[in-house]
Amino acid sequence: MRNINRAGFGLAVGGLLVCIGGPMHPRGSMDSLDAHMITMLESPVWVVSHVIAMVGTALIAVSLIVLSRSLEPRTLRPFVAVTAVGACLAAVEYPPPHPGGHRTGSAACR
Repeated sequence: MRNINRAGFGLAVGGLLVCIGGPMHPRGSMDSLDAHMITMLESPVWVVSHVIAMVGTALIAVSLIVLSRSLEPRTLRPFVAVTAVGACLAAVEYPPPHPGGHRTGSAACR
């Protein structure tokens, strides 16, 4: 029972972090793909928003793994485990680019 409580707390905190990081994400200019990406990459909150959302998604993934190991009935465990794998794959999408990724110009988009 204790693992389920920890998993629930982790899911709640992870979801809250995703809800904070997502709306913080800067909006692009929509003039062109290059201009759109450059506008977002130049924003000072771009990295912060991605890190917050990534930590939240990783916490959700870990919480789902904990939940899948202690969930009853056992027939539900595979479904929660597949959901945990999906959350892990989503967390991989969030990391900011390499330190040189904040250059201006069209080279930043390639």
